[in-house]
Amino acid sequence: MIIGVTGQDGGLLASQLLDKGYEVHALVRRTPAHPESRLKAGAGEVDPRVVLHRGDLADLASLVRTVNRAEPGEIYNFGGCGGSAESFDEPEHALETDGLGVLRLLEAIRICGRVATTRYLQVSGPAPFGRPDDAPQSETTAFKPDSPHAVAKACGHWLTRIYRQAYGLHACTVIMFGHESPTGPASGVLRGITLGLAKVVSGQAVAFDVGELLDYRYDVGCAGEYVEAAWLLMQQARAADCVLATGELHSGRELIVRAAEEMGMRLRWEQAGGAVLGVLAEAFGAAAGMEVGRVVVRARAAELPASVQPLQGDATRAFELLGWQPGKGIDELVRELVAADLARQLALRR
Repeated sequence: MIIGVTGQDGGLLASQLLDKGYEVHALVRRTPAHPESRLKAGAGEVDPRVVLHRGDLADLASLVRTVNRAEPGEIYNFGGCGGSAESFDEPEHALETDGLGVLRLLEAIRICGRVATTRYLQVSGPAPFGRPDDAPQSETTAFKPDSPHAVAKACGHWLTRIYRQAYGLHACTVIMFGHESPTGPASGVLRGITLGLAKVVSGQAVAFDVGELLDYRYDVGCAGEYVEAAWLLMQQARAADCVLATGELHSGRELIVRAAEEMGMRLRWEQAGGAVLGVLAEAFGAAAGMEVGRVVVRARAAELPASVQPLQGDATRAFELLGWQPGKGIDELVRELVAADLARQLALRR
């Protein structure tokens, strides 16, 4: 049973589980005629083999009903209400979904008498680490949440561990650092870059505004590999907590340069007051014919406090416990996302 099946991770997991021969159930707030699906790239609809249940993390009765009907051996909670910035606009909703929602789901397992027969996985991003004092971050790094979203995710994480200790539930937690795929949201750093640049190359946009991300550094991996690791964690004899990450950092500038060159744009950087401009120095491949000298990327210079540590994961435990380590490097991941986004945007132009 998957919560968040229409998101990147839930969709990828559903596809993987179906391929493994699982019977897959999913909790959805409603059953739309054309749900946004990520089960297969470009599928356009949820795989008909997935059994959909109407319910909501805000409604305990619907969760109890769904758990009773589905009788799941494994529950994967990828549910969430958005990112840290958005949570300041709706802080109650963040806590309701990512904090109390987890509590209700754990309670549903207990109320249905499935503590001994259901395994549970709570998935979080690195948000609970907030502004950490040390890098890289592991399972033992202290949380320092700095937004309602981060507080809520930390709450869900700790509730899962508490139910494991108090009731003997086989409950695992996983903290996934940045992980992306061609079906991921544009809010992802790398997917946002490849989509933005693809719009420029295809003529859908004049320039791409990246805000202040140039000098920030990111730990980014392949979403499909991270989801597979989450499944591996659930197959272990004892419940555990794991961090999934590459441990490698790449600046926003580096990711832009890699993606731009993959699309046929070689950039040079110019300072213009408080702005940083990525100017097209050479055009080739898909970008052949674009005017050299035009501004392709606009950014704002950011002042990064020296004391702030980057969000960088230490996946040592995942390697020791699961034998897992990232396989797809940043170059291959960039090529994969560029190919998908460029194809989509060029198709729109036709």
